[in-house]
Amino acid sequence: MTRTTFALAAITLAASTALAGAGQENDEEGLTQFAFAGGTLPEYLGAVDDAFPETSIVVFPGGLEKIQVPAMKVNTWGPAGLIELIENTNVQGGSQSGGRGGNTGGPYWEISPIVTQLDEGLYSVRPLISGSPFAAASTKVPSNSVAVYSGPRTVDMAEVLDAIGAGLEMAVGKDGATVRFHEPTRLIFVETSLKGQIVVEDIISQLQRFVPMNGFGGDKENAELLEVEVARLTKEVAELKKKLSSDGE
Repeated sequence: MTRTTFALAAITLAASTALAGAGQENDEEGLTQFAFAGGTLPEYLGAVDDAFPETSIVVFPGGLEKIQVPAMKVNTWGPAGLIELIENTNVQGGSQSGGRGGNTGGPYWEISPIVTQLDEGLYSVRPLISGSPFAAASTKVPSNSVAVYSGPRTVDMAEVLDAIGAGLEMAVGKDGATVRFHEPTRLIFVETSLKGQIVVEDIISQLQRFVPMNGFGGDKENAELLEVEVARLTKEVAELKKKLSSDGE
């Protein structure tokens, strides 16, 4: 049996024949033709599991998705050989020095699969992690997230939403974000990428500095209240001036 090491970016896997493809066929001699188009180790084991219904493989990812398996097309008597093929594979990263001395590779880590046959036709595959425990962390970053913002009360919400829409279109494109506004609470829900969320946060922060201005992006209700208050204070000042004038006489 051929045993190969998966290391860093140069990941290789020995197989009797390496060809692109997918699926399986039975030949006249009782051998089964297994084909895999390439992918992660959990995807490879999933393909083996699908190709042999009498076999069940329980996979605990936890870092195994970092191991890439190349495309292959092999003839096999059963799933056991395909599972044994990956037993001594591993993937490594970081540096032995842990990033010290000017090395920016980060802490050293190594992940390899541990295969256990639990019963006839039943296997479990789990990761064995050496070095940094963070090596098993997924390398994928969620593309979008939902954030909630409180709409500024000094600016008309139509203007706020228009500004957010313009900023998001420039940052992530027309289809890169979804915005919902809850009028009773003035809450704004935004689903977009981290880049888009940063733009929205900046827009909200800038708008919160605005002074209500009727007819120029201001909240009409607040502007009307401000006008009433100004009129009241103007009247009080006029009455006070009149009283002072009378007392002076």
